[in-house]
Amino acid sequence: MLCARGLLRARPPLANTLPRHYTAAPNSTPLRNDNIPYKVVRVVDNETKKPGPPIPLKDVLALLRHPSDIKPKKTVTTHYVEVVRQPSEDMDGFALVKLFDIKAQTARQRQQREHQRATRKLTEQKEVQLTWHIAGGDLEHKLRKVREEIASGYRVDLVFAPKSGQQPLTPQKMDAKATEAVQALQDVAREWRERDKRRKNVCVVYLQDLHRPLPASSAKAMKQAASVTIPDA
Repeated sequence: MLCARGLLRARPPLANTLPRHYTAAPNSTPLRNDNIPYKVVRVVDNETKKPGPPIPLKDVLALLRHPSDIKPKKTVTTHYVEVVRQPSEDMDGFALVKLFDIKAQTARQRQQREHQRATRKLTEQKEVQLTWHIAGGDLEHKLRKVREEIASGYRVDLVFAPKSGQQPLTPQKMDAKATEAVQALQDVAREWRERDKRRKNVCVVYLQDLHRPLPASSAKAMKQAASVTIPDA
């Protein structure tokens, strides 16, 4: 197994060969392997996290390739070396580099991407629009779409709105229509905040996964809304 510890044995002092006029690359541009412009570097010990003595970069790069376990005549690269700190006075003017395991880094990056996707789903909301007089087949299609988005981890805004030329419903009938849709989804979703009825003839129902905890403020508002009795039309 490749380890930086073998590079940290005591070595004779080496002069810093970095030209005085050299300008460090921007922090956003990683300096790796052959792109590292320093002839002599210091390597971070992966266990102690401490910098080792100065060592020629070529010696570090030579460790990156080793015989393959499957095809001994071929070499494989399991690690890369990257500058983690530009030359500084407390490093005696040398750059600090670190060895990274390629497989471990790839797995870590994949895990981070998955975590970011999951986090986005918790904050993002999808919207599904319906008309008040939507046909039964179309309604089933729309509700199936809601189910898919909920199963994927998203919250869904179910927007009921009038269609041009259609007879508007009374507030009581609109609320009953929205409740009917919510009940059709009650095995997978529930409302997580009070319905938005501020726009004329429009009602927005906010849905989330049935087992997802309600925000504290929303839970209180939903409880208060449920205690209000709506008279029949």
